[in-house]
Amino acid sequence: MLQVDGLTKRYGRITALEDVSFTITEGEVVGLLGENGAGKSTTLGLLSGALSPTSGRVTIGGRDLFDDPIHTKRKVGYLPERLPLDEQMRVGSYLDYVGRLQGLNRRERSIAMMRVVVSCGLDAVVNRSIAVLSRGGRMRVGLAQALIHNPEIVLLDEPTAGLDPQQVLHIRRLILSLSGHHTVVFSSHNLVEVSECCSRVLLIKEGHLMKEDLLADLQARSGEGVTLLVRFSRPVDGFDEHIRSMDGVRRVVPAHSGGAGAVEVTIDADQGEREQFLERLVFQGWGLCEVRETTESLSVAMMQDMDLDDELPGSAGFTPRVAPADGFTPMDAQPQTSEGEASHAADVVPSYEDDPPHESDLIAGEPAELEARVERDS
Repeated sequence: MLQVDGLTKRYGRITALEDVSFTITEGEVVGLLGENGAGKSTTLGLLSGALSPTSGRVTIGGRDLFDDPIHTKRKVGYLPERLPLDEQMRVGSYLDYVGRLQGLNRRERSIAMMRVVVSCGLDAVVNRSIAVLSRGGRMRVGLAQALIHNPEIVLLDEPTAGLDPQQVLHIRRLILSLSGHHTVVFSSHNLVEVSECCSRVLLIKEGHLMKEDLLADLQARSGEGVTLLVRFSRPVDGFDEHIRSMDGVRRVVPAHSGGAGAVEVTIDADQGEREQFLERLVFQGWGLCEVRETTESLSVAMMQDMDLDDELPGSAGFTPRVAPADGFTPMDAQPQTSEGEASHAADVVPSYEDDPPHESDLIAGEPAELEARVERDS
């Protein structure tokens, strides 16, 4: 369904993405995980066709996105980090406008409007101005515009950023409802979101794809199995010791954040083991009222994957995001200078006649300071 080969994006001497390749099959929900500035938004922008790559290919349904953009982009719904909303329009009018841009006729737009208004929870605000909506309301409108033409691929850039917990849960449920019917790729730096919504995760750091893993494999590599928080409304004395004696249980510790009757239980990562364990808990009659997976062990595995000493920027096998200019000497290799020489060097403005800088590489300063420097060096 979606194939990426050698995708690279550079802005002058700055490399935002370097030689990224992966394949996503139809109906998958895949999380693009990484810290801020890792290259997640750049990746989604390239997959949507909003950005053009320096090199590499994106193939959707067997067609090259950049060779056949008009046909291929109709298969993609994209929610960028900056919501593409016209605040002067009403919600219904805006969605109708987006539907027309996507080539839907009047009947198709009517059906699509009803579908996305219900699925995105916009019933109560469809006749309101976008300008008066909350952050969560605007995010739901953004999701609706990405889904209005029923795309095969849905790209979501930080879809829960800035939302309250209730809104976050709604967005997660919506993402889960898309699985199987749509191929979904969404970016996040929140491990909880990825673990709850995705079957596979792509780990990105400094513009490089570090790991591509099934979530279950990432959990298994943590060496600690899967950790579940379980809470009971009618726990008996010594219930934690009873759980500890069950097959497949590795560790049982109190879960202070879960309230009374809550423990964190680490079990084998195998799906069958998990199901059998939960069945045994139900039959105990302790009033099992909550089961949810924590992400402590998953965090350990992810950090082990992303913080390898031999893959730090600038080391062997890892290309720096900012390429050094010709003739550049690393700081620790520069000859030592005397205090007077250092003072004189600080007054010298480097020449860029042979390698003029991009304006984004320049360091801004106060106008008066810049004028003084120009006048002093002329």
